[in-house]
Amino acid sequence: MKKYSIQQVSEHLHIPKDTLRYYDKLKLVSPSRGENRYRYYTEQDMLDLQYIETMKYADFTLAEIRQFFNYQRSLASEEDCLNIERLLEDKKLQYKQKIKVYKTIATLVDNMLQVKKQIESSDVLAKANELVVSLFQKIKEESHEK
Repeated sequence: MKKYSIQQVSEHLHIPKDTLRYYDKLKLVSPSRGENRYRYYTEQDMLDLQYIETMKYADFTLAEIRQFFNYQRSLASEEDCLNIERLLEDKKLQYKQKIKVYKTIATLVDNMLQVKKQIESSDVLAKANELVVSLFQKIKEESHEK
């Protein structure tokens, strides 16, 4: 089984070495140690790091990522499994809400482009104004839900 040094992992995955050490300290990944005390990462460690970075990008906290790993590896209690399933459902709902907002933003941008092209058309401008008001309300609602 091939092992990778912290330098190799850092370069390959574009994750700073300090971040890799921090993940090790938090036990999110557990690279083996050589006789020289250097960290050596397996393919599974590399996959776990990709999960971590992807989940961070998706607004999961490191604690939530740890819970997910425990859940994924069947190390979580039944109560923890229910909690992580609820968390995942909540995240999915948040993403669906964000998708709606982003679609509205995309429509707004399209309308803004139309306004530039047809500056005299009050119909396009009125639609853009409606979208801005609608988007503003969605953003405010979302911020109050947090």
